[in-house]
Amino acid sequence: MSRIKAAICHTFGEQIIIKDIEISIPIDGEVEVTLATCAICRSIITYAKGH
Repeated sequence: MSRIKAAICHTFGEQIIIKDIEISIPIDGEVEVTLATCAICRSIITYAKGH
């Protein structure tokens, strides 16, 4: 298992939190992609607020 940081929002109106999570290693037919940086766009924030 690998540990990564993820932006998580479980319910509309809740804050988006940054949390360390564990993900499984790839299995047959899957690939692993490594990202150097990532951003959250305004539309995701708006959606998480329930708009």
